[in-house]
Amino acid sequence: EYPYGPICLFTITTPMWLLLLKHVFYQDLSTRVYVSWLSGPLFFLSVLTGVAWVAWAFGSEGNNWNSITRLVDVDMAGCTPDFSEY
Repeated sequence: EYPYGPICLFTITTPMWLLLLKHVFYQDLSTRVYVSWLSGPLFFLSVLTGVAWVAWAFGSEGNNWNSITRLVDVDMAGCTPDFSEY
């Protein structure tokens, strides 16, 4: 039930996309300089991903890690819930 496809696709296509950009737009530039330029855009992408995740997590009660979500996940896993904390 957990979709690993999007993260795998992102992990595989990002380096290929960056390599394609270097060969198309920066073919005369050394790889060392090109890679040093990537720190800014990759940091921006990571911040943007973090902000999107926080917005998703706080956007709906079903996305939070609370006691209701824990009980639903325990039921989906087929385990017995521990009600001693509730």
